Amino acid sequence: MLIINGSPRKNGSDSAIIGMLSEKALKFGYTPETVEICHLEINGCKACMECKEHGICAQKDDMTELYDRIRSADMLVLASPIYFGGETGQMKCFMDRLYAMISTKNGERLADMGNVKKASIVLTCGAGDGQMRYGGVLARLTATIRSFNIMDISGSIIPGASPDKIADMDFVKEYLDGIAFQLGM
Repeated sequence: MLIINGSPRKNGSDSAIIGMLSEKALKFGYTPETVEICHLEINGCKACMECKEHGICAQKDDMTELYDRIRSADMLVLASPIYFGGETGQMKCFMDRLYAMISTKNGERLADMGNVKKASIVLTCGAGDGQMRYGGVLARLTATIRSFNIMDISGSIIPGASPDKIADMDFVKEYLDGIAFQLGM
């Protein structure tokens, strides 16, 4: 299980949820690995189309090493706070760079996330009505993951999130219960 943390806050709400999620994953035999992408150099996609011609991204930054780690994971988890109406800029760059994992051969689109068969997306926000306000962000990220032919996807928006109360929030407990069900399948 590869967990991508898009939060720049080392001890924020997303980190707390990731910790609880990792504990659950261990109980189901998964080996969770968390990547803090805010501390990596991941440039935005340059739309050079090199990946379509040669099957790899032309850029040589920290994302280069992540492609193999993604492909070797059996589950991908994306965690990000919502800033200014969307995922963090770091998570957006990460998502855009997944484009290099889609190649074309004889005009056919070939999506390659390797062993990934399951995915989950958890978004946190301070807004109390975040589930209503930011549902489009979750839908867009889910659609992106589905474009890789991954259909076993869970997701949740955790509204009113703050690190000091995140462990006791019903929204978090519901998300973790859903993940437990997904992990057990």
